[in-house]
Amino acid sequence: THGVERQAELRSEASRAAERLVPSAPPRPGPKRARSPYLVQRLRQTPEENLFNHVKFHLIKDAIEALPLATPRILDLGCGLQVSRSYLDALGLRFEYLGVDYEEAFGPDLVADLLDLASLPQRLPWSPEVVLVLDVLEHLHSDAEVLSDVLGSIHALMPEGAWIVLALPQMYRLD
Repeated sequence: THGVERQAELRSEASRAAERLVPSAPPRPGPKRARSPYLVQRLRQTPEENLFNHVKFHLIKDAIEALPLATPRILDLGCGLQVSRSYLDALGLRFEYLGVDYEEAFGPDLVADLLDLASLPQRLPWSPEVVLVLDVLEHLHSDAEVLSDVLGSIHALMPEGAWIVLALPQMYRLD
């Protein structure tokens, strides 16, 4: 019992620390018709400000700042509720941002399915210098060949010299 209480106390301390370091995020977009009701519900119930995101986005910010880019153009594929934009902005990174998701209910800048990226390059306002694919691939397909095709499509839309930041699996899949 003491161990369980101590774990709860540590989680609470970590949460309070993250709250002090990360300003409140803007309100989440209002409801729209969801293609993936479970995912929409789950993401809306998951606090954006948590220790996992705090650490992940500090590392991503540091990696982007190390690149020779004055104001990086960031393409966030599978952006969901655009937590990347909120965190990187709150951490003081100067950047241009475009969030892409197939789920219109999340309110992305562009609606596109990552399983079919053929038309995406023509819809982008600029060539990305950094592409974020964070906690996305595990939601697309279980077939490794399909995922390989998706990665090939992502590579094809990236200009020479662009960087990709890829992370998986999503935290809630571990519970």
